Amino acid sequence: MRGPVIPPDQELRITGLAVVSHDSSGAMCSTVTGRGDSGERMMIDVPPGGMVTMVEDTNRQGRGLFTWTEVQPGDELAFPSPVRDDLSPQTVQVALTIPTVPTAGSYEVFLQCEHGGGGLGESAPAGAYTRALECPPTSTSIAAYVITEATDSPQIAVSAVTPIATTGTTTLTVGPWMTPARPTITLRGAAGFDLKYAGFSPGAASGFQSVTHLSSTSGATDPATIPPRDLPPTWRNHVTVAVGTNASPRAMLAIARDQATPTSLDLTVGTDFMPMLSAQLTAPLPRPTITWTVPGSVPAADIVLANAGRWLIAARPQNVVRFPEVPASLLPAAPASVLALMLIDGQTITSFDEVRKDPVRVHELAEFRSTSLGDQVRAIVP
Repeated sequence: MRGPVIPPDQELRITGLAVVSHDSSGAMCSTVTGRGDSGERMMIDVPPGGMVTMVEDTNRQGRGLFTWTEVQPGDELAFPSPVRDDLSPQTVQVALTIPTVPTAGSYEVFLQCEHGGGGLGESAPAGAYTRALECPPTSTSIAAYVITEATDSPQIAVSAVTPIATTGTTTLTVGPWMTPARPTITLRGAAGFDLKYAGFSPGAASGFQSVTHLSSTSGATDPATIPPRDLPPTWRNHVTVAVGTNASPRAMLAIARDQATPTSLDLTVGTDFMPMLSAQLTAPLPRPTITWTVPGSVPAADIVLANAGRWLIAARPQNVVRFPEVPASLLPAAPASVLALMLIDGQTITSFDEVRKDPVRVHELAEFRSTSLGDQVRAIVP
């Protein structure tokens, strides 16, 4: 199994690391301890179909636990960490020329890298534009789009996907100006939700995303229309639509689509989204149990993430999630509670086994449906 990867310049440090194995019922089998080194790998015996829990102690955030279930012989497990698994970025010197639009006084420039990264839009005048852009170390190319500001008829221009220069400056060519795509989101059956919003993330190609343009609407009108944002009409568009409630515990339903070009959507809450969750803690520490329900039958989903405070478990979707046994000295300090619960159904995932073997896929899903309750569930980022 693989523990967290810790960048050497991070002030947040792991001060204690232990791994506990369990049988399929959650009964404890064995425990091993680690050094907490960057990218440390540990071996532990686990009965087929058993569980594995990693316990991390940090100098700032205290103790956190994560449990994988249904572990099989030969599995290599990756665990999330309170510090990011980031390698040092590469700095790309970028240059482009912003063409002039007579009615525009300024322009907003968006840069993006292959495999993510780029940053927020930056206001600039027409003419020469330069910037030092930080990209992931795996990026081999970049792209840009530019939007006119403060005009009644916005215009947008894009560059081609351009390889990063091996030395010196990478020059992008932007233009010609085009009328932006302005996709709208129609929501039916969402009158009972306080929150209705969409995030539009344009990309020059698959694997290119940096900035998400948010749009929202309020009120009880049915159907509701989420206003459009100006997007490159020839680029891909990753759109996430969500509805939710402000009342505690907060509920959220989300759906994500990956589009070849920006396209309007017409969605119905009762059929396109997963149902709302309700949950309660039915047993406390030392072995918390969370019982959850949805209206009707359990929806098709690939994984349920249940957070009982500082203890997160990943399991095949089932209405009762019972956490395993760990030594008393490794239990979380705070009492258990239903901090968060999330079901995820990914279009390209067919089983929980796929998620356990490659948890990064959940983080990188382009198309999915999810239903969650409570605070944000900690991401599965090994």
